[in-house]
Amino acid sequence: MKSKKIVSLVLVAALVGSALVGFAAPRQKGMKISITLMAGPKRPNSWFQAELGKKLNAKFDFIMLPGWEEKNMKTNLLMQDKDKRPDVLWFNGMAKEYRQWVEAGLLVDVVPLLKKTKNKNMLKKFTPEILFASYENGKIYKIPTDIGGKGCCMSTFVRKDWLDKLGLKPPTTLEEFIDVARAFTKNDPDGNGKDDTYGFGGQNSGSVDWRFFSPVFYAFGYDPDQFGMYNGTVKIGATVSETRKALEVLRDMYKEGLIEPTVFTGNDIGQMVAKGRIGMFYSWQSFYEPDDTSYKALKANVPDAELLPLDPIKGPQGLSGDYPEPLGSWCYIVVTNHNKNLQGVVNVLDEMMTPEIKMLNEYGEHGKHYVMENGKPKRTIAEEEKNSLGLGSLGWICFGDLPVTRDAKLVKLEEDRARTANQMRMEERIIHFNLSVRENCPTWLKYVTEISDLKNEVFVGIITGQKQISEYDRFIEAYYNKFEGKQIEKEVTELYKKEKALFEEFKKFYDKELKVK
Repeated sequence: MKSKKIVSLVLVAALVGSALVGFAAPRQKGMKISITLMAGPKRPNSWFQAELGKKLNAKFDFIMLPGWEEKNMKTNLLMQDKDKRPDVLWFNGMAKEYRQWVEAGLLVDVVPLLKKTKNKNMLKKFTPEILFASYENGKIYKIPTDIGGKGCCMSTFVRKDWLDKLGLKPPTTLEEFIDVARAFTKNDPDGNGKDDTYGFGGQNSGSVDWRFFSPVFYAFGYDPDQFGMYNGTVKIGATVSETRKALEVLRDMYKEGLIEPTVFTGNDIGQMVAKGRIGMFYSWQSFYEPDDTSYKALKANVPDAELLPLDPIKGPQGLSGDYPEPLGSWCYIVVTNHNKNLQGVVNVLDEMMTPEIKMLNEYGEHGKHYVMENGKPKRTIAEEEKNSLGLGSLGWICFGDLPVTRDAKLVKLEEDRARTANQMRMEERIIHFNLSVRENCPTWLKYVTEISDLKNEVFVGIITGQKQISEYDRFIEAYYNKFEGKQIEKEVTELYKKEKALFEEFKKFYDKELKVK
């Protein structure tokens, strides 16, 4: 026991010494920085890696993480090896491991380091809402990175050319939405004489994602997969009575053949859009970009094809909405205790978050890899060369704004959807917790997998006609009895109140310590 205490004291002394060196040392010329990367083509020793080093006066060691299934194992191995531990680590999820890294002293509190950066690029981008999930007792160990969203990145889309051909107006209510879906299914909107179109479709990349049914679920108020405030209690959306009504609508649509069936078995929604298989869908706003691969393929097949974004579909009680993105981030970078010049590392990271570096990462060198036309970059190289150059390597890390002229239609779509998504957020029909529900609500953690599996089985069964609507009532019974639903709601509601209070505390800390005046 005595020897363990001595080792612990030595470790603490080493960590403190390392931190002091980091605070005192300025950035060294050509300092070495190792960083793990998940995005991009994963090409080591690329042109981009060398060029980034020139721009930021640093020598980078890019450590490429493997695929999604193996990345956590690789990350853990790197963090366990003090010699191979990266200076900067990208990660997502891994809440348990992250807590272990903090408690072991492997991560550095970046608050004093961020405050000493020259231009404070990161602090200028961070709002209290973005940083709150990273805050704990006056310290911040993880830096949110993929924060370029405007509040919502999804929208309902309709084939406007199909509307025009059939003499229909864009739907605004649930009744009109169903009527348009019926017309798109029954009235041969593509004019090929075949019964091969569906009114509505969604994405399934291996499992059901209920967000893609938002035009119907949100018309009744709630998202089955998200928590929301319901009569003063925080509930999971699948359990509110309005969800049963949404299931009945989807069941009737499916029975009539209005819903493309592979949304329940697996598909590529981009291919379905490109091939003109579906007339309405809820998905990413990027489908509206002229250079989107699926949209371009659709236009190549049908030159007159046009996608039109729709305002949220209004339900019987006037409810509607769009999916609000969490205000924090789904991924982070951390600065480890590996590098002796911690301030230098954070200085380089701060200089990385600029429009110049964002442009370099996305497009390369002006005049060599791209040209500007009407304020927009146009690549002059093929995709293969783009990958060989290592472009895109800082995806999900670099969040500087691109210095380009953006399409006015895209800007308006972002603004409109942010407004309708934030309405759901403000009405608390969707609550995204910053504090971990799994860590703070033991009953939810105990049953969440079983709840999700049963919900998906019952919901898919009801919609596809394999189960009666009464199975929903049995799901509710199981939720409150077998899965202790009342205790879940008690714990989650208490967490909601706790988070509200902590956020007010954090805002005071933010205004005093982090807000750029």
